[in-house]
Amino acid sequence: MGEDQDRLAELLGAAAAGELTDAETAELDAWAAADPAVARERRATLEAAALVDSSWWRREDPPADLEDVVVAATGRGARSRARRSRVRLAVAAAALVAAGSAGTIAVDALTGGPPEGPPGTLGAYEPVTFDAPADEARVGAEVVAHTWGTEAVLEVEGLVEGASYEVIFLDDEGRRRSAGAFLGSAVPIDCRVNAAVLREDVRELVITTDDGQVVRSAELPAVTG
Repeated sequence: MGEDQDRLAELLGAAAAGELTDAETAELDAWAAADPAVARERRATLEAAALVDSSWWRREDPPADLEDVVVAATGRGARSRARRSRVRLAVAAAALVAAGSAGTIAVDALTGGPPEGPPGTLGAYEPVTFDAPADEARVGAEVVAHTWGTEAVLEVEGLVEGASYEVIFLDDEGRRRSAGAFLGSAVPIDCRVNAAVLREDVRELVITTDDGQVVRSAELPAVTG
């Protein structure tokens, strides 16, 4: 990364953390006024940071040694360590939310791994076992419970290239809750999709073609407790 991009990342991180000085605010304002791409990036970063602030994992304090770990990993030395470590944390979290992971990866990175527990445990990766398929494609999946809904983490290889596939959660009343779609590809696909239905209400994960043909389905265990 060049010096300009490195400086921009630092300013955006400080903005996300709410820690810009007056001079830095003026610097970023001038940069955004001169470059629409910077303005868009600042807006997206601030919007993502607002989502991070409401994410369930931010309610927990970070590990006590997080500052030292971040400083050592980035090679920035001791300059403004407390401030800049919090800035980089905000940048990473905001970028993850903007990418659609809603903090799930952030939990893994900051705590050393995802939580573990029975079905419905917030943030835990729950393996999905699909019914015996009629094709040779490889489709793996895990579901993750969040306070805002349920996420499906997919690994797909061998489905029809260019064909459209929809990922659907069926709730306990049989209603369809679309989590998104993806296209078959000649290369392996890793994707994350989600729907605004709580894990305790999800009974089945289904992947269909765009004309409704079921290509994978799996019943999920009921959430208890």
